[in-house]
Amino acid sequence: MHEVLDSESEPRVLDEAVGSQAARHGKRLFYGANRQGLIVLNAPRANVRTNDNIRLDDFILEDKLQPPDFHLTQTPDSRIVLRKEFPETWLWTNQMAGNDGSAVITSPIPDTITSWFISAFAMDQVTGLGIAPNSAKVTVFRPFFIKLSLPYSIIRGESIALQAIVFNYFNKPIEAEVVMDNRNNEFEFTNAANEIEFADTRKVTEKKKFVTIPANDGVSVTFLITPKKIGYIDIKITATAPTAGDAVLKKLLVKPEGQTQYFNKAVLVDLKDPNSSAVKKNISIVIPNNAVPGSERVTISGIGDIMGPTVNNLDDLLRMPYGCGEQNMLNFVPNIVVLDYLSRTNRLTPAIKSKAISNIESGYQRELTYKREDGSFSAFGNNDKSGSTWLTAFVVKSFIQAKPLVDIDQKVIDTSIDWLIKRQKADGSFSEPGEVHHKAMQGGSTGGLTVLTAYVLIAILQDKNAKRDRRAEISRAESFIWNGFASSRNPYDLSIITYALQLTDSPFRDNAFNRLMGFAKKSRDYMWWEEDREELANQTDKQSAHFFYPHSNDIEMTSYALLTLVARSDLENAVPVLRWLISKQNSNGGFSSTQDTVIGIQALGGLAQRISTTTVSLNVKFNYKADDKRDSKDMNIESNNAIVLQRIELPLSTKYVEVEASGFGAAILQVSWQYNLAVSAEQPAFFLNPIIDKTSTENYLQLSVCTHYKEGNATNMAVMEVELPSGYVADVEALPSVTRAKEIKRIDTSKGDTNVIIYFDRITRDEICLTVPAHRTHRVANNKAVPVTVYDYYDRQQTSRILYEPKLVTFCDLCETTADEPVCQKCSQTRGSGTDYNNELIQTSDSSDARLRAATKWTLVMAAIVSVKLYQFWS
Repeated sequence: MHEVLDSESEPRVLDEAVGSQAARHGKRLFYGANRQGLIVLNAPRANVRTNDNIRLDDFILEDKLQPPDFHLTQTPDSRIVLRKEFPETWLWTNQMAGNDGSAVITSPIPDTITSWFISAFAMDQVTGLGIAPNSAKVTVFRPFFIKLSLPYSIIRGESIALQAIVFNYFNKPIEAEVVMDNRNNEFEFTNAANEIEFADTRKVTEKKKFVTIPANDGVSVTFLITPKKIGYIDIKITATAPTAGDAVLKKLLVKPEGQTQYFNKAVLVDLKDPNSSAVKKNISIVIPNNAVPGSERVTISGIGDIMGPTVNNLDDLLRMPYGCGEQNMLNFVPNIVVLDYLSRTNRLTPAIKSKAISNIESGYQRELTYKREDGSFSAFGNNDKSGSTWLTAFVVKSFIQAKPLVDIDQKVIDTSIDWLIKRQKADGSFSEPGEVHHKAMQGGSTGGLTVLTAYVLIAILQDKNAKRDRRAEISRAESFIWNGFASSRNPYDLSIITYALQLTDSPFRDNAFNRLMGFAKKSRDYMWWEEDREELANQTDKQSAHFFYPHSNDIEMTSYALLTLVARSDLENAVPVLRWLISKQNSNGGFSSTQDTVIGIQALGGLAQRISTTTVSLNVKFNYKADDKRDSKDMNIESNNAIVLQRIELPLSTKYVEVEASGFGAAILQVSWQYNLAVSAEQPAFFLNPIIDKTSTENYLQLSVCTHYKEGNATNMAVMEVELPSGYVADVEALPSVTRAKEIKRIDTSKGDTNVIIYFDRITRDEICLTVPAHRTHRVANNKAVPVTVYDYYDRQQTSRILYEPKLVTFCDLCETTADEPVCQKCSQTRGSGTDYNNELIQTSDSSDARLRAATKWTLVMAAIVSVKLYQFWS
């Protein structure tokens, strides 16, 4: 069921073009209306001016309803119902019909004032697909209601004009009291003398305004607030009249300044041996002095299963976008591994199964969008010049693994394998006609086609009938791999080649394995593989998290080595590799990128099936020191809660944690911490320069960003993330023009269109410039700087981050539609007298107490809002 416009009623408001903005931006002037589902009227025959203070770009679908004829003789409810459920979609569910062919679905109707259209279809083994010929319509309406629009988020220290529109569909005017609630003391109301009156220690728990609302009309009421806390705050507004009332509660996300840096230390506790002694580990937590105050978080967690972190975070294994054909598999493969593992260990619950199956099905459908007409797959589908041998092999392997779990079209697998076979040369190697965005898969420095051929061979061997049906092709590939093996000097290449030879039962598999083990690194109870590289001389002065990410290639090659060890049943050597991989996981169970996460989870799952135990009884104590005080938290991990992730928040000032574990069984214990940095990244790998164009207006932002790579000739696939200032959203209609640059393959948005994600084939030493357009949808003052980040997707240590500020104008422009605020009245008075009230505001702030001075050390400024007039039209 979804929310749709009611075609029987047209909107009664229209955004009027102001000045030359219409000529400059064309149809984008009406973006606010189009984005909210309103129809723009172009040729009205008459107009009558209505309330100037209602901002059209805040309207949503509820304003398009055709109201019935209400009269004031209605008796109001004895109490006001608080509306707080506003989903974008309502029902998307399935249900088995009874013998009579009917099914009953009961669900509460959301609080949104709108029309919902219900459509349905049915599947039957005999009659096939049936679709309901007509949609049912459910209308939710009130004669007196509040419309409240919030931005996706704002940043602490910013001020926002929150606008509520109170609608009266009775046939007479209504006088109403509108109250904004602040009982939780989560924000400050703006006062007359200063931006925030900190000197007044009394808590202002609410603010009231009185309005008269004409019949069949709406009136806007604006509250100027500055949030005080980080996280979600409650925005509750109540409107009461003698005959009616309404109340709305929504959540506003308040973020700390800068960009969040995530860190994690994971420890494998293995006490399955009755003779094992208690485990004790010390973990230091380093928070730099320039971390944004209040942004720190320290968390401890524990779970009695090796795959526990992955199981609990299947939707969020990585804190990075994944919008191409290879990255989409992150939503696919780990779910297969988890289902297989939990089924084999008898720990699969109905809830986990349902979630994993849903993820696999949606991942499969999305991956098909990257399938080309010839049966191959590529990172950006038909937008690429050719299919990719590497990606097609990856998809084939994954689809074959998923086939026992969900419906996978065998034709898709067969056509993809046929396409791969056509890429095989007479010598047994596989060629790559497409773009390889992961340079290591091109064979590193010496491997050439050998590693790619091994990778394709691994994929084909997932088919149980491959050795029979593809015997000749497999034999030629195996011969080519072995012939190229002697010249391979790269442990990455050797790890994939060795695993491929192990799967083919090659007579050379032992030779390959012994050579691979010769490259192994060992330290205490860890074993791993890594490339030779020049490490940073000193990491103690590094504050950005990307310097501490594990190298993706190291994770991949170590994971392939672990897969080989498991295939050889060499558990003695496998466990130290397991310990190292777990120590490199992030708090959600992923690693650095998609390919290393997928292969790493496959390797961990394969070994976990061999060594997991259903009996767990561990007592864990986390000793910590915070504010020079020592304290501890206890955690019990038992068989009945083994796959439940237990998480405890520690004080923000925690500097170190000592972990002690005793008992029987295995568990993963983690200490995770985060903080924000509002400064540019150290040792940037890219040149990065964001500049706001001079053509930008108060309502329309044009951000130009130029970049090039500094550390080498070219990156792997690279990603740029552009965060927009509070109150702005990307102009999604104009974004496709950005992809006209040949280096740019795709552009997405996230977080309510406030974050723009640009994908590059690669970034070289040649400069690339692009422009990100954005609309202003909400009025925010004292805008904070926001980051632009660019990084190599497969080598996250290659990163640059820089912050930029939006174009700044006066604080008084926040008063465009808030003339009733005392501070705005003073703005009006001083404008008439020629006094610069913004300077006066700053001077007044400097004379206040220390807390006020700290809050106003930034200039109190804001991007102005072009006056938007609203008209009512009749034909």
